[in-house]
Amino acid sequence: MRDEGKARIVPGAWFLGAVGAMVVLDRVAPGVRLIPAPYRYGGALLIVAGTAAAIWAVRLFRQSRTSPMPHKTPAALVVRGPYRISRHPMYLGLTVTLCGAAVLLGSLTPWAVAAAFFAFVARPSAIEEEQVMDAAFGEAYGRYKVRVRRWL
Repeated sequence: MRDEGKARIVPGAWFLGAVGAMVVLDRVAPGVRLIPAPYRYGGALLIVAGTAAAIWAVRLFRQSRTSPMPHKTPAALVVRGPYRISRHPMYLGLTVTLCGAAVLLGSLTPWAVAAAFFAFVARPSAIEEEQVMDAAFGEAYGRYKVRVRRWL
């Protein structure tokens, strides 16, 4: 069981901080301009796709009457929709959205923020959540893990 009384910063807050950091770094210390206009506007497609995947995943959690908040104990095992191809479509969606923002900004330093978000927020959170899911759903979650990859 998780310590639901413990205050935690949720990955969504880290995501918003990452977006802010990307914009600031792009303005203050952009580094090399990797992607020129108009090609960088293709980042908008990644932003839409990543955001759509994350919202779809959250909606499925709500439909299943379980909380999308990572510090809450899960009430249901959701295995439909984007969960058929990724065990963590919310984190994947947020990471894709950050990559889209990096493309849209076009400079080098935003990519460091996207990579840091994945390495220090999405991946560790996913691993921790899998331990909770194993404890909560046992064999059913084990079968799900065999069928569906962590990311893609």
